[in-house]
Amino acid sequence: MQAGDVITKITQSVATIANISTQIVTAAEEQTAVSDEINRNIVNISDETRFTVTNAQQSNTASIQVGQLSQQ
Repeated sequence: MQAGDVITKITQSVATIANISTQIVTAAEEQTAVSDEINRNIVNISDETRFTVTNAQQSNTASIQVGQLSQQ
């Protein structure tokens, strides 16, 4: 193998490694974006759950009050 051939192979290998590194970075960025979206959705679900619980408690209190008024 000639020195020029070795340099060519090394250059190709470096280019391949750089390409793979770019793909890894892109995949990591996409995974981060998906994780962020999942986190936002979990926070939204949690907020909506709290809102629903609060409304259910208020409905329960109102039902009790209506029941008490109907017994008077």
